[in-house]
Amino acid sequence: MTMPSLKEVQGIAPFMSTVQDTAEELELDIRLDAIIPCAVPPANAGRVYSEALAWLDDNYGELLTPTVRRTALVAEAASNGVPVTAYVPHEDVSDDCRKVLADLQDGECCERRTAARKAGHPDHGQHQPADPRGHGRHAAARRPRLHAGATGR
Repeated sequence: MTMPSLKEVQGIAPFMSTVQDTAEELELDIRLDAIIPCAVPPANAGRVYSEALAWLDDNYGELLTPTVRRTALVAEAASNGVPVTAYVPHEDVSDDCRKVLADLQDGECCERRTAARKAGHPDHGQHQPADPRGHGRHAAARRPRLHAGATGR
């Protein structure tokens, strides 16, 4: 899970590199199966969020699930020790969570993620993605495809 801000998205590749190094040392098969953008603010909250989401899509698109919106209901549910989908089952954030679960269980999405891993996707720290501040391989062709506050891709 990652929040759509530069600090968080910049940390994915170094984190996965550390996980991969540890996995190799311990002879474990650990991999990144999905990235869940969470605590996504509404589209009018600022361009920095939509840019971070676009960067995630450019660099990890095959691994992205639908987004989960930012709301205090998530913290309230956690404080009460109840899953958000049980705490507020009819709220939009619960629908977001159900969409993420459906995406993770979808065979087609699993096949796409497996193919991305086999193709050497950067989920194991094998490659440093472009700089999310707009420097790097996708800077000139930035196309926001994910939108802050969206519940899907």
